[in-house]
Amino acid sequence: ERLGVAETPIMWCLLGDVTQDPECYLKAWELSGHRSARAQRCLGKLYLKKEKYKECIESLQLSLQVNSIQEGLWFTLGCAASRIKDNELAVKAFHRCVTLEPDNGEAWNNLAAAYVRRQDKMRAFRAYQEAVKCSFENWKIWENLLVVSMDVGEFDEVLKAYHRLLDLREKFVDVEVLQHLVSAVVQGLPDRSGQPATRLRRRVGELLGRITSQTTTNADVWKLYADYHFASDSLEDQAKGLQELQKAQRATRLESGWEKELPKLEKVVDFTLEYSQACRRVCVPRGGQEPAHGLSSAKLALQGVISKAKTFGLSSSEAVEHLLEKMEAEMQQLFLVLERSRS
Repeated sequence: ERLGVAETPIMWCLLGDVTQDPECYLKAWELSGHRSARAQRCLGKLYLKKEKYKECIESLQLSLQVNSIQEGLWFTLGCAASRIKDNELAVKAFHRCVTLEPDNGEAWNNLAAAYVRRQDKMRAFRAYQEAVKCSFENWKIWENLLVVSMDVGEFDEVLKAYHRLLDLREKFVDVEVLQHLVSAVVQGLPDRSGQPATRLRRRVGELLGRITSQTTTNADVWKLYADYHFASDSLEDQAKGLQELQKAQRATRLESGWEKELPKLEKVVDFTLEYSQACRRVCVPRGGQEPAHGLSSAKLALQGVISKAKTFGLSSSEAVEHLLEKMEAEMQQLFLVLERSRS
C-alpha cells in the first residue's frame, strides 16, 4: 500500500527482505539511481544463499563501489570468490576486510588460505601468524600455521605451533610434519634464514618426548623418536633409540587382524626387521648381558610375526612368501650374532 503512495529504494528493499524476490532489490537499485548500497548488498546475499556465486560477486562489487567501508561485505565477497576459485579476488577482498577490521581472525585465516591456493606460501605464513593472534584458541588455524611454517622452513614456528596444538588438543599428531622436522634436524637442513636445523635438536627432542608421553601407541611417532636418537653417536642415545624402536614395533601389532591384511602385515614386517637390525647394530658392540637380552627380544619379535603370518593362511601369497623369506633370513643373522655373543 505504501509503495502505491510513494516508491522509495528502502521500501523496495524491505519488500525484498520479506519476499526474497530479487526483482524488488533491482527495482530499489534503479529507483536509487544506482546509489543504493543496501539494494545490491541484499541482492548479493540472496544470490549467495542460492549459490549463484557469479551473480553474487557482481552485486557485492556494485554495493562496495557505492560504499567501500563495509568490512562484513568484503568478507562475504572473499568467500564467494573462494567458492569459484577466483583467488586474486579472494585475496583482494579478505585483505580489504582485515585492513578495516584487523582483529578478524577468520578473515586473516581465509586470506592466508587464498595465498596458499595462489602458491604464495610466505604471505600465507604471515597471514596465519596474524590469524592466531586474533584466534588464539582456534586449533584449526594453529594447524594451518603449523603446515605452512613447515613448507616455508620456519622451524621455530613449527615447534611453537605444535606445542600450542598439544595445549589445545592433547593427543594431536601430524606424522608428516614430524617426519620433515626430524629429517631437517638429522640432516642439518637450513631453515628459511639459512641456519642449520641442528641448532633445534634439543627442542625437537623435547617435543617428541611430550608427544610420546601423551600418545603412547602411535608406531610412526615412536619410529621418528628412534630415528632422532639414532642420529646421535652417544651410546646412551643409541640405547634410547633401540627402546623407542621396540615400542614402535609393538605398536604396529596392536591393531587386531593385522596379519590378515597385506598392507598392515608389510608395515609390521618392516618395523620388526628394522628393530632386529638395530639390535644387531647397537647391542653387539656394547657386549655384556643387557645387549644379549636385546638380541633375544628381537628374536622373539621375529618369531611372533612369522608365526602369525603363517597361521592365518596368507603364506600362499607370493608377496607374503617374500616377506617371510626376509624375516627368516634376518632370523638366521640374529642367531649367528646371538651365538657369538654367548661364546
